[in-house]
Amino acid sequence: MIKEKNIFHVLLAGILVISWGSIFVRWVGPVNPAVISFYRLLFSVFLLIPFLLREKQSAGIFRLISGQWPAVGGAGLFLALHFGLWIGSLQQTSVGNSLFLLSLHPLFSWLLSSFFLNEKGSPSFFLAFLLAIPGIFLIVRPDLQTGTGTMAGNFLAMLSALCLAVYLLIARRSRHQTSLVPYLLAVYFSAALFLGIYILIRNIPFTGLSGQSWLFLVLMAIGPNFIGHSLLNWAARKIEVFKVNLMLLLEAVIATILAALIFEEIPDWNFYAGAFLIISAMIFLITRRRE
Repeated sequence: MIKEKNIFHVLLAGILVISWGSIFVRWVGPVNPAVISFYRLLFSVFLLIPFLLREKQSAGIFRLISGQWPAVGGAGLFLALHFGLWIGSLQQTSVGNSLFLLSLHPLFSWLLSSFFLNEKGSPSFFLAFLLAIPGIFLIVRPDLQTGTGTMAGNFLAMLSALCLAVYLLIARRSRHQTSLVPYLLAVYFSAALFLGIYILIRNIPFTGLSGQSWLFLVLMAIGPNFIGHSLLNWAARKIEVFKVNLMLLLEAVIATILAALIFEEIPDWNFYAGAFLIISAMIFLITRRRE
């Protein structure tokens, strides 16, 4: 049996890879975010097929289709909704508002886990959460906005957080029903399908991209999606899903550090104070004694 601390270490590696997503988006160039999300998921499906064939797990796909496809299709739908609502929130409210409200997904995850999985949050989880949320607030504080004009965007950001929590909740519920590779392939395919339908309905151009755009779309599929999100799903099968969601708050810290190193976008003092609180919360969560 894998120790919980080692699971956290693998999860941290996955979050480090996921954090490159925002950097790759900058390098992709002026491409619609829905198109970026569609291709990163579609390419991930192609990357998973050799693993499915090599491990002779193709039977797992047929089991999903015969009895578990609704749940897996639901996971894909909520993943697609998470991407779409997150994009919509950024178009209607400030980046700070959107990031802060999205950071509530550990709370949603805990509520859903308590109701559907009977997994209760430990005191250490709540202490870590109470440390991390002020940290996120400090990071996004310079960009926070208030007023009725941003209410729709704020609501979309909260819905995006809820969809992310549901997506990982389904991953945990499915851990005993099929192995990881067939599950991931089915989820990524269904999410790409939903996004493809959205792109066609909205008549969004999705061809004629530059060579640089294609390159970084492939890298996004290999890194943040194929490696990062797959490790996220693996961890959700091993530990309580609200802990996975809480660890995801590190993405804001790591992505900001990468942007400072690569694009020389140096953050102000708010970031350092917030990052200290978030990192302290994660260290506490990883190193505390098992309750």
